[in-house]
Amino acid sequence: SLLNSGGVAVCSSSYRQLRDVVICPHEKGIVSYARGHSIVEHDLITPNTVRRARRSVRYATVNARSQSPRRLVDLSFMPNTISALILPDTNDTLLAAGGQEAELHLSYYQSSDTSSSSFSRRSCSRGFGRRLWESKYNLDHGSINNSVMLTSMNFARSHESAARPRIIVSNNDKTVKFFDIALHAGDFMDDYAPRLLDIGQLRLDVPVNHCASLPLPPTPALTPAGPRPG
Repeated sequence: SLLNSGGVAVCSSSYRQLRDVVICPHEKGIVSYARGHSIVEHDLITPNTVRRARRSVRYATVNARSQSPRRLVDLSFMPNTISALILPDTNDTLLAAGGQEAELHLSYYQSSDTSSSSFSRRSCSRGFGRRLWESKYNLDHGSINNSVMLTSMNFARSHESAARPRIIVSNNDKTVKFFDIALHAGDFMDDYAPRLLDIGQLRLDVPVNHCASLPLPPTPALTPAGPRPG
């Protein structure tokens, strides 16, 4: 659970061994976490700022919707792991979640700061903005998605960022799966086409609990971690 000045925020996961269920991708004190079949955003520092600032009946409905915690998305599964990525040159945010039976969720949030691109590049968004789309997948021949990691890092021999954001899935079937994410309509054929583009996988000798990326020159390194030391 998370403790704040207003009480306790309950954080839950279907798999108690795992820990990637609380993230803070935006401003300090605004965290997002798995709760049941949802992912919520919680302002731990000033949860009631909006309500105190506007007390009139006119704003009552708006204020009620602005209260923290805010439900970002409802899922059809209970997430084991969540990850977020603020996209380069914007304050837009990708959100990912992985489930117990190879489920994978993706959603895209547009920042309220996008009206000023120069301002967006310099400042940190206060939180997730408006959700533009969401997609769900079940990975073929997969097991438990132990960890998902969103990144713009290019693991080829290049100093440049990847052309598309990428998701790295650590799975209990002893693989690390790599997918590029098609963000825009021009990247796929129609509204029903998959947004995930399979670009390969790494097969290991043990289930993979987590992966960490290290920005080492000239090529970034990926470090998988399993259930046993070594």
